[in-house]
Amino acid sequence: MLTRPKLLFLYLLIPLLLLAGLNYWNSVRATSAAVSTELQRDLAGFNIAVANAVQEQENSAMSLALSPQVQDYGTSASMLEGASPEPSVANAAAQESPSGDVPEALRTVIDGFLRSHPYFKSISVFDNRRRPRLSAQADASSTHLPFILVQTKNFSSPLPTPDERVWQYQRSELLTGPVATDASGPKVIESIPLTTKTGRLSSVLVAEIDMDRMFREMATVLQPISSSENNPKAMIMVLDASGKIVYHSNHVFAQQQVRNVMPELTPVAEEMQAGKSGVREFRLPTGHRYVSAFSPLPQLSISLAFAHDISDQFFAAHLRGITGLVLAVVLALSA
Repeated sequence: MLTRPKLLFLYLLIPLLLLAGLNYWNSVRATSAAVSTELQRDLAGFNIAVANAVQEQENSAMSLALSPQVQDYGTSASMLEGASPEPSVANAAAQESPSGDVPEALRTVIDGFLRSHPYFKSISVFDNRRRPRLSAQADASSTHLPFILVQTKNFSSPLPTPDERVWQYQRSELLTGPVATDASGPKVIESIPLTTKTGRLSSVLVAEIDMDRMFREMATVLQPISSSENNPKAMIMVLDASGKIVYHSNHVFAQQQVRNVMPELTPVAEEMQAGKSGVREFRLPTGHRYVSAFSPLPQLSISLAFAHDISDQFFAAHLRGITGLVLAVVLALSA
């Protein structure tokens, strides 16, 4: 039979425990909601920043393509099919025009363009027989002028390939390809047809955007990462449609399949590949608990994800909840 003190203890303990439990649950839920809101805000900012930056590069590339110097070079008679080839393009082994054929005015324009638009890695021109005629890229090793390396033959590196659709165009209209990767990292290729006054395709200007630099700089502005690579407090990941990591704030994971290097993220990656948006939790083998927000960027055929280490926040929330439960028991005992 329960004595009066025991009944009083139970009468006090039960409501106090219920109140403490409710506070515990609210604390965890509020922490989860706050982290989720912050992540989605950061992700939206990153998404918009990347989209706007790519749009700015598109506008700049189109302005370059429409410049008189590029138009004169790109619509010259030697670019047209059936025109008499230059001596250096008479055979398949040497399809490029001699260096002297690049007008100084064009060199100056491209030099100024690449100086003022650091996201562009290179500018190339192909004639309407799909042969490379010019390649210009910033010369990082140069300690003197000129700033750019212009080549018309014996190209030092593989050239970006124009979008196949561009060869059917009869007007100057920019085509932006999806994010692609190679040994140098992620990039976007912009192709712009250069046409004569009669609408005949004469050549194609190809502009290559350094997406690794763009992702890195946008991420640094929006969410500085100061923690170690082994257990980052935050990570940013960009996936292509195949599930390949085209960018990761920890460069060790870049250019690899998620399932091979971060298998705990495979369920999230599958949703990203499907073009879905959402918020999901996952744990690393180290025991750290993360929450991730992700959404697609369809125009570039990629999906972006932000993830925060929430171990500390939830530890604090659970500690507050447990402290409340302990205090409820103490108060009931002291009554």
